[in-house]
Amino acid sequence: MVETDAAFAPWFRGRVRRTTVRREEQAAQVVFALVPDLDLAGARGAAMVALDALASR
Repeated sequence: MVETDAAFAPWFRGRVRRTTVRREEQAAQVVFALVPDLDLAGARGAAMVALDALASR
């Protein structure tokens, strides 16, 4: 999750935790964390998905 306004963050984190669907084995490992604003986490995640897709060809 990307860092947001302090007043909005608790609601946002709670909403993400409640609505993110995880398999049982994922639930034990998934960590919800804030990253600094302007971080490239989304771009990194997209790149990882693309690499995985290419590797499975």
